[in-house]
Amino acid sequence: MTPRHEPIERLHRDLGRLGEEVSRLRVQMQRVQQRTDQVLALRQSAPDAARRLAQLESVLDAEGVAAHLRDAIARAPLQPVPVPHLSVGNVLPAAVYDSLVDAIPPAVFFEGGDNEAQELRVPQRAGRLPEIVTWTFVTDVVLRALSPALVARFKDPLAAFARATFPSLPPFEEWKVDITLSQGRIVRRRPSGACPPSPDRPWDFLTGMVPLGRAEDSEEYGSNTLVVFLGPARAHRYLAVPSSAPPETERYTYEFGIGPARDARRALTAKMNRDDAAIWSSRG
Repeated sequence: MTPRHEPIERLHRDLGRLGEEVSRLRVQMQRVQQRTDQVLALRQSAPDAARRLAQLESVLDAEGVAAHLRDAIARAPLQPVPVPHLSVGNVLPAAVYDSLVDAIPPAVFFEGGDNEAQELRVPQRAGRLPEIVTWTFVTDVVLRALSPALVARFKDPLAAFARATFPSLPPFEEWKVDITLSQGRIVRRRPSGACPPSPDRPWDFLTGMVPLGRAEDSEEYGSNTLVVFLGPARAHRYLAVPSSAPPETERYTYEFGIGPARDARRALTAKMNRDDAAIWSSRG
């Protein structure tokens, strides 16, 4: 490099660093704006919180909802193709389902880009109190009642899945570990020409989803129906909003996985052969 070219190269480097700094500042400003919008949403909802909480007190009956869930799961036929799955209509009492739809948080609480599926893990750490109460209730019922019922219902498919996925482990019925709720989340989808990939959750042995159909949503979107697939199903393949939909279209879904708890994963990995253990220990 000749001496006269050095200032130009230095300028290019400085411009590159400046561009990176501008990008970082833009991300920080977006985060600040999101937090500001969240605070505004919380303030706007405050006057209505007491009324909504009073309504929830009469609706969120843990034992009643648990019994309803168990009965619905027991009655639904287990379908073998394309993969073992259940489709459970009226999975929740109508008033409880309406409460879930009413407890969809504002869009500002969801994480993700505008052109991809956005997620909010539930129960959320921050938000409007009626929504936190509702999704804490849902998480507890799924953990205590729905997860055990689904594991029992999928007993044979889970055994076959375990044999194929973990050949170095003992039979599934001998594992003696907790297979339970791994993570619940609300997913917000908008029109897109392409299906964004779902996060990889290899330890989810079952994947469940309930469309949260609002009054303005078309009936074909579905409502109060639980669909459960064997394996870490790619939910976006079934729930993507077509690009031809109006740009303001939004679709919300409650989704969850069922699989070994964190301690159970470590215990299972310890029983695998060396090659399998190396693979699965890196998967969470």
